[in-house]
Amino acid sequence: PDPGRHPEMMKQARHAFAILLDGVARLHGRPADTLSELDALFVWASMHGLAGILQSHALQTLDLEDSVLGAAIPHALLKIRFALDGDERAKQAPPRR
Repeated sequence: PDPGRHPEMMKQARHAFAILLDGVARLHGRPADTLSELDALFVWASMHGLAGILQSHALQTLDLEDSVLGAAIPHALLKIRFALDGDERAKQAPPRR
């Protein structure tokens, strides 16, 4: 959306990003820095991209099983966790619904 036409939405987006950035910085164990900003942007972009895909009709053209679609969100969150903290448990496949 055009930021000028949706100032309240942009205010809420900045607030949400600030919360995410604070969480990422705490995960790194230090005040927010460039790495924290890059990691927060990675998470933000990944979740927005997945949300946009899930809300569109694009997935219907991929002929994926319902179990794959159902696992998409937990799998993305697991991969983000691994990317941010390198926890070996995050390499495991997400549970199927």
